[in-house]
Amino acid sequence: MQTKAALMVLVLLSGTIAGCTSDPDGGGNDEIDAETLQNLQDLINGTMEPEWINDRGDSGHQWTLSLNDDQWLEVSSIRALIGDNESEHNIWSQPGYIMSDGGYYITDSSMNAGQSNSPIFGGNYSFCSDISYQTCLLHPDDADRYMVEWSVIYRIHDVSATNYYY
Repeated sequence: MQTKAALMVLVLLSGTIAGCTSDPDGGGNDEIDAETLQNLQDLINGTMEPEWINDRGDSGHQWTLSLNDDQWLEVSSIRALIGDNESEHNIWSQPGYIMSDGGYYITDSSMNAGQSNSPIFGGNYSFCSDISYQTCLLHPDDADRYMVEWSVIYRIHDVSATNYYY
């Protein structure tokens, strides 16, 4: 009698999962690749890296960013296109800065041996083409130069709950 019950359960289970092995949409290629599986695992583990953001603007627009207390900023590149008032064809790229309201500033990784992270969690940050006397200047601190355009490539990280201390 137990054998019949076991066979009945086996028949019911195999009949139930039999529909799961077919191709429901008939399109084929329904397999999940290794990269998708890794992304799902990273998402579950909370270790997925945030996407890089590229903000761009001209001299009439100020770049600012406000972070929550459980976030920190990583910067890949801060650049400004600077023009010369004497020649409109003389335009060059120079590094910019990101400065926090607390007076801390961030340079991109090419200027500071790979140290391009916010020194504190949270805060308000602004783009600076020059820093003079710990003051963030949107335009160059020189009457002979002007800013044409700026670019900031960054990403925002969340502080993991296990490492965050109140």
